[in-house]
This record gives sequence, structure tokens and C-alpha cells, in this order.
Amino acid sequence: MANLGSFDFSELLKFRDSLVDMQRHFPDFMRKCLYHLADEMLADVVMRTPSSNGALRRGWTLGELRPTGDGYEIEVHNTEEYSFYVENGFAAHWVPGKWVGNTFYYIPNYSRPRASRRECTSDRETVGLKVSL
Repeated sequence: MANLGSFDFSELLKFRDSLVDMQRHFPDFMRKCLYHLADEMLADVVMRTPSSNGALRRGWTLGELRPTGDGYEIEVHNTEEYSFYVENGFAAHWVPGKWVGNTFYYIPNYSRPRASRRECTSDRETVGLKVSL
């Protein structure tokens, strides 16, 4: 066989070792990148949060980074109890009192006026609804 000469594998072995080292450190690198992105997102969420006294803005926190099937997941949540209602609104409740023009007058122990059955029936028939009471 012909003599093909000599080949120095030392640089190739160093390259292989650096790839193995990079593969070993990749999860930590990925975790740092994801926390950095989550911090940027958190800063954006805080700035977009309506605030009168700052408590709702200060309540935002990041959860733990969890691996999922083919990625990672991190939870962003607010610890203030009323944050749900700021986001989604709230169900109206009865406040005793009445409106006069554009002014609401609070009247303790005021009961809600109820329409009579006859009034409801006549109103529904006026708009063309079939009434069966």
C-alpha cells in the first residue's frame, strides 16, 4: 500500500472535547437565556399593568422554569387578590339606592324595585315576544 503520510489528530480531538463540553453546559445556557427572555416579558407586563397605587405592578412574579415535552414553560403570575378582577372585570352586585338623573343616591336598606308581572308581560308583547307566564 502507498504511504499516505501522517495526520495530527490533536486539533480534531480538542474540537470533539469542546463539543462534548458545550453539550454538557447547554441546558444551563438555555435556562439563562429563557430567564432573560422571561425577565424582559415581565418588564413589559409590569409597564402595561394599570396602576393607581403601584401594588398591582409590584405583585408580578416569575415561577420556576419547567421542562415540557419539547420545550420549557415558565409561569408569570400576580399575587394581588384583585388582579383577576382588573383583568376580567367583576360581576355587578346590588347596591341599595337609586339613580336620579346622572346622580346615584345611596339609601341603606333600600330594596330593589320589582316590575309587576303585568308590566313585564305588556313590555314583552310590545316588542313581539311570546309570553307564557
